[in-house]
Amino acid sequence: MESTQPQMDQENSNDSTTQLPSIHPSFSILRCFLLVITTLFILALNPFYLLILRHVNSIQETTKVFLRAMTIADIGVGISVAIPATISAFFNNWPFGEVVCSLQPTAGAISFSLTIFSLLIVTVDRYISVVYALRYPSLVTVKRARIAVCCAGGLSTFIAIMNGFITTWEASYVPALLVCESKHSNQDMLFTQVFSIISVTFNLFIIITTYIRLFLISRHHARRIDVLNIALDGNQPPQPPPRTNNKSLHTTLFIVLTSFFLNVVPIVCFLTVDRDTNSHVEIFYLFFLLLPLLTKSWVNGVCYYLSNTDFRQTSNRLLKTHYKLCKSRILFNRNP
Repeated sequence: MESTQPQMDQENSNDSTTQLPSIHPSFSILRCFLLVITTLFILALNPFYLLILRHVNSIQETTKVFLRAMTIADIGVGISVAIPATISAFFNNWPFGEVVCSLQPTAGAISFSLTIFSLLIVTVDRYISVVYALRYPSLVTVKRARIAVCCAGGLSTFIAIMNGFITTWEASYVPALLVCESKHSNQDMLFTQVFSIISVTFNLFIIITTYIRLFLISRHHARRIDVLNIALDGNQPPQPPPRTNNKSLHTTLFIVLTSFFLNVVPIVCFLTVDRDTNSHVEIFYLFFLLLPLLTKSWVNGVCYYLSNTDFRQTSNRLLKTHYKLCKSRILFNRNP
């Protein structure tokens, strides 16, 4: 009995601190470099996005609530996944202990789920703003938007906690992923895979269907304007119909689809690819699972910067203001 207990402790310790086999030094350096850059982007850009949203006037307050929730979820991804994965890449093992390893799958699941639910809420918000434009201020209020975000956060937390109870809060370090994963039995793993695939497919179907519907509505309105112009002008050649201002719709569509597919591809890879540790699996997981999931957590603001003029102008103004402020303080300290 005395020899059995140390053996069990050693096995549990190996589960949480399994070291990677020897890999090519150039790949190890490249992996550390990419993870460091991605983590810095997540932790630096997302707080800046929150600051920009506070000063942008062209985005409605209700939409800002949903975008803030998505940004906060991205910060959670950076804290719960990006930082541990980066440090694990440097140490080539899991240095945080069994408790943190058991909690990381739950924290990561909450952040990722809240991101997907936020994308769905933003899609529904854009649909209501286009289809029920006149009733939008009464249908979608700031209070209701906050309630929707709280419900999404509560549902994400509930799903993650239930997964923790199913797996009895046991997790093991996966060297190829650089993060910890909940231990599932074969039956639980099958249930988790089926539930994840159904959830992803359901959300993707709603998002694509909604934006197809919005595109058809936009084309229908353009045709009606064209017919009205012909009727008013009589025998005169018809004037080209004025272009509807769909910049906000196109921006949101681009962000939602980009973010969603950066979630879908890694999840599909995670559910279908074998987790055997070898160089090919490590490369595959790095470029098709870990980096896309982490890149999604900072690319939303870049999409807004490139697509929304007011967002871009506000960010440039804030950067110039802070640069001048820092420069003036440096000069003041040099010349007391």
